[in-house]
Amino acid sequence: MKIKKHNLYILLFLIFCSADGFAQRKTITKTVEEFIAEADAAGMTFTMPAGYHAIPLKVDYEFTYDFAIKNDTADFEIRYNIFPLQAEVAKFKKCMVDSSCKMKNPNATYRSKLEERILKISCGIPQLIAVFPRDAMRKEMNCDDGGFVFYKPDSDFGEDYKVVQTVVFHKNDVADVMINYLSKDRQLHEELMMAPFGALIYKP
Repeated sequence: MKIKKHNLYILLFLIFCSADGFAQRKTITKTVEEFIAEADAAGMTFTMPAGYHAIPLKVDYEFTYDFAIKNDTADFEIRYNIFPLQAEVAKFKKCMVDSSCKMKNPNATYRSKLEERILKISCGIPQLIAVFPRDAMRKEMNCDDGGFVFYKPDSDFGEDYKVVQTVVFHKNDVADVMINYLSKDRQLHEELMMAPFGALIYKP
């Protein structure tokens, strides 16, 4: 019996999403001070929002992240990923003077990289990222681009959360950022996410 490639693709995602939940996850503890130092090295600043505490990180599966915090009184969790670009940009600048080098500009590929991670979190269901106004991004976040999307986390990444809001940011030559806000209720989610929204921003 022949299996169409499209059906095979869906089958592989279902197997991945089903099997991944049975694995026992290893965790590590990272302090706020450690994440502040990591953010600083990547050209960013982080301020711990009031009413939140750091929680252990799951480190041995597909959806690793750099830091996570949780609301003190509600089922509302935030997971941060910072992807520094300095090393890749340095390689690209060397590539530009080498006619045999085919490396793509890291500033031109950030959205596709983040969309790939979102696709894995949603278990293969494409998501349309809404773009923030660029003037607002430059003024409020000191970055060049950004966007967000709400969806159901159908993979092990979501655990027992029902809603995930993925927010992405990009600053040329500096870093890409993915922040995942997770909750069990959309209305409560919208009430809680605004206070910690600007906790991680780029340096001017």
